[in-house]
Amino acid sequence: MNEKCNSSHDKVGAIIFARMDSKRLKGKALVNIMGQPLIDHVLARVKRICSEMQIVLATTDRETDIPLVSWAQEEEIKVYCGPSDNVLLRAICCAEEFGFSGFVRVCADRPFLDPTINARLIELYHTNNLDLATNALTQSFPKGAMAEVIRLSALKRIIEQNPAPEDLEHLTQYIYRNPQDFRLENICSKDPTLNQISLAVDTENDLVRTRWMFDQMSNPQKASFPEVVQLARAWSQEPRSLS
Repeated sequence: MNEKCNSSHDKVGAIIFARMDSKRLKGKALVNIMGQPLIDHVLARVKRICSEMQIVLATTDRETDIPLVSWAQEEEIKVYCGPSDNVLLRAICCAEEFGFSGFVRVCADRPFLDPTINARLIELYHTNNLDLATNALTQSFPKGAMAEVIRLSALKRIIEQNPAPEDLEHLTQYIYRNPQDFRLENICSKDPTLNQISLAVDTENDLVRTRWMFDQMSNPQKASFPEVVQLARAWSQEPRSLS
């Protein structure tokens, strides 16, 4: 576990973004996997990024997302409830409320996020004073293993540009479209085939694969990235016989 996620002047937190009305798999953040909600497994991995990093949940202010607020309260995690469609504003207000000058962006449906990759991006973010440290500008990691460390001031600059509606819904899309305007660095995998693998939980079929992968692991929440990749490849090569 990385112990140095903050510098003397730069507080980096982790914000888990979640809501219950996913179009393709409703309520997926709280769906059961091995006796725990999916978001529990996400949280366990986020905690391994950096021991001193504060973790908060950013959800919406709608009634449908009250179960997520209840989950956070049970886990003793702070919550920010903001607009449902304007994710950019929700992120800015959440970061401001908890004093983050930057944050690790966490999707609540990514149970295989790699703490090591995220810790590496935090270090890069601090060392090079970046607006965005990412592995998603060039797709060389599996879907579902995206990692980003985002500077709050960069998001505020986007708001000032009167962004298009899609830029309000997709947090860093504006930065990827205008990389020349930001201090941006991307890390790439040394394995060119990793982007052919999916680790995301976006559909019912993804959920079946994830449950199977968990069943193969002695400790899913601490499984290494190579172990996760190996199992994902096994599933994709023989999905019928392994399902």
